[in-house]
Amino acid sequence: MMKLQKQEALQMLKKKEKTEYIIKKTKEKRQKKKQQNSDPNKPKKPASSFLLFSKEARKTLMQERQGINNSTLNALISEKRQKKKQQNSDPNKPKKPASSFLLFSKEARKTLMQERQGINNSTLNALISVKWKEKRQKKKQQNSDPNKPKKPASSFLLFSKEARKTLMQERQGINNSTLNALISVKWKELSEEEKNGWNAKAVEAMEAYKKELEEYNKTAAAAAENKQQQ
Repeated sequence: MMKLQKQEALQMLKKKEKTEYIIKKTKEKRQKKKQQNSDPNKPKKPASSFLLFSKEARKTLMQERQGINNSTLNALISEKRQKKKQQNSDPNKPKKPASSFLLFSKEARKTLMQERQGINNSTLNALISVKWKEKRQKKKQQNSDPNKPKKPASSFLLFSKEARKTLMQERQGINNSTLNALISVKWKELSEEEKNGWNAKAVEAMEAYKKELEEYNKTAAAAAENKQQQ
């Protein structure tokens, strides 16, 4: 039993020595390759402002506090850097204004926290996002002109509209996901000639849309000009 344990221990020791030897050789190869590829005449990248400050602060602190450990030293350097940054910052410099979403979020947060006491943060953020989307949608609807020509559907959407009607007649009670999947399959099954037919319809619709939009823009520009004159 003891002999077997000794053999296992020797095998483990050999494996460990082999692993250490491989790691050592790999490191040596990498270092050698690095030295071969490095150009001694190539200019070195200059140190950042923080590294330059850190170098000077490290010297001073190590003189002032002999025997200081590295973690405390780094913490003190960071603290000194932060203080210097605050001293150099201009208090009169105007701050960047908050975005419209952040302003809305601030107000919505107050209201929701009053209405729903004890609400958790994730639910609160989700509700704020929903309210923001609703507000944007409402604003979009208010600003949209009902007389402005709508962009026409693509060839696939034109085909989809027709295919949807047919499939819903053939398969009553079909669910929406299955319906969409079947439409996609039918579209892929179309021959090149059939697809070209739908593409031609889409091109025709786009040409009509461009003409309508041109007329609309002219009318809108004339109306805006008349409004300014009044």
